[in-house]
Amino acid sequence: MTTGRITIIHQKTYSPSFSMSPKHGDDPSPRTPFFYLLRGRILYSFSQYDSAVRDFRTALRMNWRYEQAASWLEKAERATKPESASDPASKA
Repeated sequence: MTTGRITIIHQKTYSPSFSMSPKHGDDPSPRTPFFYLLRGRILYSFSQYDSAVRDFRTALRMNWRYEQAASWLEKAERATKPESASDPASKA
């Protein structure tokens, strides 16, 4: 028997067991701005800056007032630029 997201399996000798698996067709993980912020921060910590930038931008597209995503986007964009281009003293 399936009720919502919980599946109850009756066995003859044991008490009912519960499975928290999603029903077929349900998205197992909702994609929210917070989800993209966290995934972006994880990617940033693994030095995968391009993927992190993409996730931070997705979070900002979903909620353009998300200050944490904007802050992390700025950090990730700075990390993707070569150091020689960001350092004006190296051009002289």
